[in-house]
Amino acid sequence: MSTPKLFHNHTWRHMYRIIICLSLAVITFGMQAQSNQTLSRFELQTGELSANTTDSWAFDALADEVLTIRVEATDTTLDPIMVIRDPNNTIIFRNDDLAYPNNVNPLAEAITIPRTGNYTVEITGFAGTSGAYTIQLLLGYGALVRSDTFDNPSSWATDSDLLENTIADGQLALSIEGLQENGLITPNSTNTFEDFFAQVEVTAIDGRNGWETGIIIRQQDDAYYQFGVNSIGTWQFSLIEGESRQILRDYVPHPAIVPGETTFTLGVLANEGGFDVFYNQQFMGQVTDSILLSGGKSGIYLQTANAIGGAVSAQYDNFIITSPFTINDEPIFPDNLVVGTPQQIVQELERRRVIAPDGNLPLNVPESFVDSRTPGVVQQPLGRGATFTNFVMGTTAAIIQNARPDLAACGLLLQSTDENDYVVAFVDNAGGYGISSRNGDIFDEGLFNINPEWANNAEYNLIVVVLEDLMHLYVNSQYMGRYMVSAQDGQVGNVLINFEATETSCEFSDTWLWQLN
Repeated sequence: MSTPKLFHNHTWRHMYRIIICLSLAVITFGMQAQSNQTLSRFELQTGELSANTTDSWAFDALADEVLTIRVEATDTTLDPIMVIRDPNNTIIFRNDDLAYPNNVNPLAEAITIPRTGNYTVEITGFAGTSGAYTIQLLLGYGALVRSDTFDNPSSWATDSDLLENTIADGQLALSIEGLQENGLITPNSTNTFEDFFAQVEVTAIDGRNGWETGIIIRQQDDAYYQFGVNSIGTWQFSLIEGESRQILRDYVPHPAIVPGETTFTLGVLANEGGFDVFYNQQFMGQVTDSILLSGGKSGIYLQTANAIGGAVSAQYDNFIITSPFTINDEPIFPDNLVVGTPQQIVQELERRRVIAPDGNLPLNVPESFVDSRTPGVVQQPLGRGATFTNFVMGTTAAIIQNARPDLAACGLLLQSTDENDYVVAFVDNAGGYGISSRNGDIFDEGLFNINPEWANNAEYNLIVVVLEDLMHLYVNSQYMGRYMVSAQDGQVGNVLINFEATETSCEFSDTWLWQLN
């Protein structure tokens, strides 16, 4: 096997391309944490940091719930940093600057909670900075664009004379009669939304012969989606176009829904053609459809049973909508992921709008091993010859050396068409990481950098998002950069790289691939 030029020159590049990633370790040294304060959903709360101290905020969350935490300095003297810890006190997310130097506030937007429990948000000041700040816990996305407590009787309008409505004492009351009659009510605002999260509280509901209620999504004239639950404890998702109704998810039960329960919350996160639905903040499932992708209104519907003499009355409170946070009308690309199962990682990437919803998991290998004593690249294709173009791929890799500790790397094999034409995403035992492509005997330098804190780690988590000619790399949940390549269909797998002759073993666990449709 010939040795590509990348590996002849790799060692000296370590000496000249070192980045400093020790800031978080430095700023946390000697800090004292204050007692936990509690975060309440949607409540804007305030804090103040003295120099070299840490504020802690606690909140409870459910597995697969989608949350945003916004922190904003109100004093110019403060440069805040945010860290989120799970119930085991493990750091699952950290963020410093949204868009340095123009925006130094941290943001955790649309993160997916990996497990049910009590979480902690820690706020510190970079380099000992101090001052006041605000913190807010939101459902869905980071911009709260509607929070309706139903105090204005003229702020909502119905689509049907059959749907009676009143707004009084901070409640919206609806009633309708007839045989499977469906009535809609939407805000009078002209605002429309493509990607958003909407939630409403149902505070009371009663129906003769049964009832159904829920949220309408992307209403455009007489076309809209609707998600709702009924009195027998099942949920459904439909596309309505005039008199036509297409059932996208038929009435199905879910353990979260108690039949006959009359007080609950309903939520839906709309992201391109994907719709995640929630009951009492519990994630119930995802529906995909690509008919209505442009912006529309969101509101509430109420429906009678399919029986003569049907009648339903209901009361609602706290209708909210959040939309993605932007800077100069540009979305925020996530520089941290909350890493969990492959399904949770994909869900996180979808909700944070890195990838489009809808896909499948054709590759999931619990364990694999690659060994080599010679310098160069050893490919281990996976997937029995299947080829892929647009996908997300991840693995957890460990570098084991039984001889002298020379430089070696483990990683993912991408776009492989033969032994001399492929792309590798890798991490080495000196903390180097990157993406490089090989064409013949020449390696393109590609994306490369070093994090000294990662040198000789026990294991490394790698995630690569491949979208046509663009690859995004995450290492240990942190975004490391992008790499432009020629879009190419090819095999995937694991890879071992020896930069010198040494005995090395790469041990991989949970190598998986999510194919984008």
